[in-house]
Amino acid sequence: MSLESVLQAYAHKRKVVIAPLNWGLGHATRCIPIIDWFIANGTAVVLASDGIALTLLRQEYPSLPYYELPPYNISYARHYSGLKIASQAFKILRAKLKEQRTIQAIVDRESPDLIISDNRLGVKSDHVESIVISHQIQIMSPIRIVDGILRKLNLRILNAFDECWIPDYKDSRLAGSLSKSSGLKQFKYLGPISRLEKTKTTDTPRILVLLSGPEPQRTLLEAKLIDLLYHSSSIVTIVRGSNLPRLDVDYNQYTVIDLADKATLQELLDEATLVISRTGYTTVMDLDKLGKQAILIPTPGQPEQEYLGRHLVSHSQFTIVNQKDLTKRLLAVILEKGMN
Repeated sequence: MSLESVLQAYAHKRKVVIAPLNWGLGHATRCIPIIDWFIANGTAVVLASDGIALTLLRQEYPSLPYYELPPYNISYARHYSGLKIASQAFKILRAKLKEQRTIQAIVDRESPDLIISDNRLGVKSDHVESIVISHQIQIMSPIRIVDGILRKLNLRILNAFDECWIPDYKDSRLAGSLSKSSGLKQFKYLGPISRLEKTKTTDTPRILVLLSGPEPQRTLLEAKLIDLLYHSSSIVTIVRGSNLPRLDVDYNQYTVIDLADKATLQELLDEATLVISRTGYTTVMDLDKLGKQAILIPTPGQPEQEYLGRHLVSHSQFTIVNQKDLTKRLLAVILEKGMN
């Protein structure tokens, strides 16, 4: 089953609220093909999110109505303790309760007949058909006993929606154990979702750095790669994935873009011979579709990305490097291999 075939069943819908999680940019960007399909179908679209995800969608769709949702305010650490996991779970559940109140106000005002939430666990209504998009069905944490509790809680929340859409192949080849449907009541596999198309390529060595994800790790990786790539003989473009002020460093060696819209990102990926990015799942889906070689660097302390790094280590397109191991010498070896 494809995204197109799944969406055809909703062609009769009059108005849809689409609400991606603000957790990096991936949840927002993978909603773009869905938003485009509904717009082309003549369905009214209302956007709902917060932070940088909402900024990106407003940039992409300046004429669409939008609402700001409560932030999750999740932070990441290098090492997780039971107390840290409990703290993060509490933040998510608190945000979920706030979302439920906010989405009800949106439903009262907009009267939609469909809600599509991308991993926003409180964005649903008992009176409106509500779909959740998630590739994280089997939640993973660093502590096994907590792992089981979180999975049961996650499945209970996902099953409260009318259906769960899983953006992966049926064999879960990209997300691995994360996207296994075990425990879900109503679900569909969409296949990988990407807003990009495989088009032209170039022979000129060009490195594209795609940054995204939670702070402070996004900024730490930005600073590290700026230093490591400074003397690269390749043309280097950095997409910061942030509207925060730029670092007090020398950017003159690079082309730097804060936020890239769809057309810009398509052009940059067309020209790139190598991509350096986080192991964000939406980026993985984009790279899989485009067939691009990439160095993937999992976000430290983010169990999902650390698992994806282990799962994708045998994927022929990807070289997985832990952030603490990323040195100038190692990067030079990888770049030499990847550019030849």
